[in-house]
Amino acid sequence: MYGGNGNGNSYTNPGGFRIKPMYVYIGIAVVAIIALYFITQFLNTSLVMHFGVVAGALLLLANLRELLGQSFSQRSSTALLNCLIGGALVCAWLSQIAGVLFWVPALILLGIAVPLSIGRASVYSTYVQTARGAVSNMRRAVNR
Repeated sequence: MYGGNGNGNSYTNPGGFRIKPMYVYIGIAVVAIIALYFITQFLNTSLVMHFGVVAGALLLLANLRELLGQSFSQRSSTALLNCLIGGALVCAWLSQIAGVLFWVPALILLGIAVPLSIGRASVYSTYVQTARGAVSNMRRAVNR
């Protein structure tokens, strides 16, 4: 809103402090450049990566409910494997759009999935025991 002081060089926001139009234009330009960057990154990401994120999302959606519902059966090791691979695919897609740092969780998730795919029963029970130990240690630390 125009400040009404006669010079026309500033705008007054509802809080009462004045903002020069140049700063408003600079802010709009910065937001537009950031939005343009993300849009071009999204469009430059190949069709294969978009296919990968859809496949990863489907793996996560299809197996997460089974993984949470049947936590100790043999079928849950397959659900855990599928969730790890789906999460890795989603992180790989995010690395193409948001930055290289998303490759780290993608590689970690695949690294965790490889032993699970080779020896499912023993590795799955080890993963479950490790997760239980971590949760119990966290509970003890919070309760202190």
